[in-house]
Amino acid sequence: MFNLICKIYQSKNLSFRSLSRKCDLDYADLNKIEKGKRNITLITIIELAKGLDIRARELFDFSFPLNNSEKAISSCQFCARTFSLYGFP
Repeated sequence: MFNLICKIYQSKNLSFRSLSRKCDLDYADLNKIEKGKRNITLITIIELAKGLDIRARELFDFSFPLNNSEKAISSCQFCARTFSLYGFP
């Protein structure tokens, strides 16, 4: 996912430090996420999307086969409302 974030911020001519300021995220924390030393959270993904002026769902633009448990989650009304609230389809 972070490779996609890098492509987007570079295409917008942002430096890594300016991205961290625009997203109101600590530069050191963002650097740890990039290097895989810290897990990215949904809140951080949302902040990154805001800073990049994109919808959060664009950061999840990859495909994979759905299994039965994922189908059950997508049919959950609470999950659907929560994902919708944060810009997911």
